[in-house]
Amino acid sequence: MEDKILLVENINPGCELTWAGCFRASKHEALLMSYVDKDIDYLLSVTERIEEKFSDLIAFWSHPQEKENNTPKPCVIVQDRKTLTDLRKQIGYEDE
Repeated sequence: MEDKILLVENINPGCELTWAGCFRASKHEALLMSYVDKDIDYLLSVTERIEEKFSDLIAFWSHPQEKENNTPKPCVIVQDRKTLTDLRKQIGYEDE
């Protein structure tokens, strides 16, 4: 996994689109942006802005309040939409 994930810890709110643009120009397979203290609504708004600005990217959020398999810190994960779709097809995953 070395150098496959672009990790931005404790990101400054408002810089997410800049980092998403940097990710698009990189050879990384994913961008993970972690936050110190943001709520689910904020993370959702970030994912929506990223997908609106960059149609070739897909963004997910994860928050410790959601428990189970979620991250211990609030974060947003970004991936290339085509690559993720191709991988999902290879393993037989279908969106519900």
